[in-house]
Amino acid sequence: MGEFWYGFPKGGQVREQGRFYPACTGKCGLLLSFMMRGLNVEPNPLDQEFLYSEPKVLYSDDDIIVASKPSGMLSVPGRNGHRSMLDWLYGQFGEVFSCHRLDMDTSGIMVFARNADAKVDLDRQFACGEVLKTYRARLEAADKPFRHKTKGTIALPLSSDYYDRPRQVVDRENGKLAVTEYEVMSVLPDSEVDIIFRPRTGRTHQLRVHSAHPEGLGRPIKGDRLYGSRYPGRLFLHACEIEFRHPSTWERMHFADYADVTTMDAPNRSVHYK
Repeated sequence: MGEFWYGFPKGGQVREQGRFYPACTGKCGLLLSFMMRGLNVEPNPLDQEFLYSEPKVLYSDDDIIVASKPSGMLSVPGRNGHRSMLDWLYGQFGEVFSCHRLDMDTSGIMVFARNADAKVDLDRQFACGEVLKTYRARLEAADKPFRHKTKGTIALPLSSDYYDRPRQVVDRENGKLAVTEYEVMSVLPDSEVDIIFRPRTGRTHQLRVHSAHPEGLGRPIKGDRLYGSRYPGRLFLHACEIEFRHPSTWERMHFADYADVTTMDAPNRSVHYK
């Protein structure tokens, strides 16, 4: 069952006193679902649906597709029946291969392969850290001033919370290396923070935990109710740039899809070749 949290969080967890945290649906939902039949259960506050626009194709050729995913859409098909980017692209182009993912609530640039050879090469680039990614985010307002450096690096190892998936926790014993570079663009009058993230590893929820955890930036990304945000709207996290080598020509390619941090809309789309 869900719970309101009181007291100090367990090691590595991101918990705030007085906040509601839903049940561990990955395990409890499967085991106890039969007990809930016929009951009018209050909706999970983290399970809010978002109205999203259509995806946008920024570039395509015989080997790759670069497209911008809206917030609220899955990257690949899941068990809940929501439509995904992969489904949408299949309807436009036929067979398409996923090379990486964005969280459902995160918007922004993704790259897909159109054939097996392109997928093998792009998978290798992602695995070797050769793909450069940049995210724009807005951190939630807080009573205390934001006193972190203008630029810095966060290195906190992460692992899955076994009893409360998909939440991730800081785990210094068994966690995987997770490194994020950040650059503060501005601290806004309402004390929200406009920030750029450049992840050097690709762990699940990496930017979200590194933002919210006290040993990171100590503030959740606006709209990230899973890690403590009070804002009821969309997650203010947008993948705005990606750079990689074309799997056939080896030409260095750079794509940009910049977002308005006040709304997280992305009207300025462009493609560059380096």
